[in-house]
Amino acid sequence: MIGIGERVECTPKVRQAIKGASYIEWRRTVLVPRQEYSRELKLAAMREIDSGKGMAEVARMYQLSPKRLETWRSEWRAKGELAFPGKGAQPQSKLNADRISELERKIGQQAMEIDF
Repeated sequence: MIGIGERVECTPKVRQAIKGASYIEWRRTVLVPRQEYSRELKLAAMREIDSGKGMAEVARMYQLSPKRLETWRSEWRAKGELAFPGKGAQPQSKLNADRISELERKIGQQAMEIDF
């Protein structure tokens, strides 16, 4: 069996071994890296579009597909400056909710300590 993280050549024999695997499993098996774009690049592209430049022009300028820009634009329009948080980043409201939960637990513990 082919393990995740092992480098494998995509030969007909390998294709047969992973036949029926989903596309995501196939990408992991042959280690095709997923393209990642920085938040700064995404914001710069969105600002170019907002300034009136055409989708195709911006796509050529940043060497991106127009479809990718459309995806980014829908997120940009929905979330504004909060769009594209990146890996592991959480919206401020989620961070606040986590902090509130933590503080409520501490208050509860202290109340129990005072009662005893």
